[in-house]
Amino acid sequence: ADQFLVSNLPTLFTPNAGKVAFLSESRIQAILTPSVLANPGDAAVFTNGSNDRTFLSLNGATPGFQANEDALIELRNFALVGTLTAANFTLS
Repeated sequence: ADQFLVSNLPTLFTPNAGKVAFLSESRIQAILTPSVLANPGDAAVFTNGSNDRTFLSLNGATPGFQANEDALIELRNFALVGTLTAANFTLS
């Protein structure tokens, strides 16, 4: 299985955090709250409602989504939301 090499393994992983109407920091922050991305390395998957793009967010040091610290990765051709699990993250 494919894996993401990360600095911190997710303590919390949310495979379907929700949908945003369009990509903006404030819209993403509305669904990737400090309770969803609470710890460094926490991860969440969400979709963009306007064109069904899927994104993975990896939290930096600050709880909640921060555009200037967190990783945001587009998962292209990702049709099966929920098939990504915490086992897809590794430290080595």
